[in-house]
Amino acid sequence: MLRKLEEPHSQELLDNKAEDMDSTPEFQQSFWENTATLMRRQAMLTMRNTAFLRGRAIIIIAMGLINASTFWDVDPKNVQVMLGVLFQSILFLAL
Repeated sequence: MLRKLEEPHSQELLDNKAEDMDSTPEFQQSFWENTATLMRRQAMLTMRNTAFLRGRAIIIIAMGLINASTFWDVDPKNVQVMLGVLFQSILFLAL
């Protein structure tokens, strides 16, 4: 039985391999095609999750209003207020 396994492969099998398997690439899609497919799938999953989108929209609007209130009617001569505005701006950009 071991001798049978150690025999060289038949030429017919090697020819079939060359015709059928060698022409097939290792990966069926290129890197960019895979990236586009994954982006499309992720966009579909995100758009179907309406509860997440609504909650995220409310949070974004609330944060926008809070940050906008920082800059509303600011007295540029008051140093403490300007430092607070600067701190709020840096904190917002850091997050």
